[in-house]
Amino acid sequence: MIKALPLLDDIADELQIVHQTGRLDYDMVQDAYRRSRIRHLVKPFFDEIHLVYSAADLMLCRAGGMTIAEITAFGLPAILVPFARATNDHQTLNALSLERKGAATVIPEEEISPERLAREIKGIILDEPRLSDMSRASRSLGNPNAAGMILDSMLRNLRG
Repeated sequence: MIKALPLLDDIADELQIVHQTGRLDYDMVQDAYRRSRIRHLVKPFFDEIHLVYSAADLMLCRAGGMTIAEITAFGLPAILVPFARATNDHQTLNALSLERKGAATVIPEEEISPERLAREIKGIILDEPRLSDMSRASRSLGNPNAAGMILDSMLRNLRG
């Protein structure tokens, strides 16, 4: 992402990026954003990720099951970069299921480049109908009540 920042400079006024880095990369990532014109919030970790999701228009993320559940519960369109070494390549399967429904664009890890990432971000952010359609598709796949449904099912099974 940080290598794509200079390629997004021409749409800096259209962007505000929230970037979770982890502790090890925080200083490097923060420095890259400071050199850009893009409004940003960089943190190693967000304790209240639901606030980030509520403010987001587009996600750039991996495609683990929990992440997919969270972004679809919030109806967020996404650019998904599946972790190539995930068990049984399940992240690619997750990502492709969203892409087939129109809720995401998938960039395989071995195909990602700053140019491709910037092109995908611009192609979605600057195309309001596409962004809206992707949001609608994502929302249709989400189940914000999933945790409650699982709990109810567990309680019913315990009671026999």
